[in-house]
Amino acid sequence: MNILSNDLNNTPVHFLAAWLQQQQKASTPPSWKGGWERWAQGQVALYMDNTDGFIVWTEEKIYKNRPAEACDLDFAKNNMHTFCELKCYSAANDDTPNDFLNEMEKDFRKVQTPLVDQVKGSTMWVVGLSQMQFREAIQLEGQKQQHAFWRNFEFVSVRAPGAYPGTSTFDIWYWKYVNNN
Repeated sequence: MNILSNDLNNTPVHFLAAWLQQQQKASTPPSWKGGWERWAQGQVALYMDNTDGFIVWTEEKIYKNRPAEACDLDFAKNNMHTFCELKCYSAANDDTPNDFLNEMEKDFRKVQTPLVDQVKGSTMWVVGLSQMQFREAIQLEGQKQQHAFWRNFEFVSVRAPGAYPGTSTFDIWYWKYVNNN
């Protein structure tokens, strides 16, 4: 499964890209309210579980001072955990680039809060998924001062097997942080 640069190998970005590249329906993500993100989260977890030795959990309670909040994805291999907060840009939910970046910022802040002792020192990823057709609008919104955090993010593009390049090419926006709090 080496589909991205080596520095992204065995990361949530890599897992999401691998899943997208085998996903026949990715060019038309579900239009259910709130469903695109949950669908992607569940599908990536199912795809990666027991792949290359990874065990995947969803909705793990790892935030020490936020007992009601959970982390979207936990990828574990050889007792090492990598956590991922995932956001998906959804035109079906009438999302705007501002909405998407506001949600990404919540996760950007959340992964920097103290963790429960068992996972302290883990690598935390904030990952956003959007179709290529929204890239320019997201990048323009990200240049605004209110979204200064966004300057920390990078992205890669991945083509799913769909027929239309604009809707079957996805941007995976990402930032990682080692949380020693």
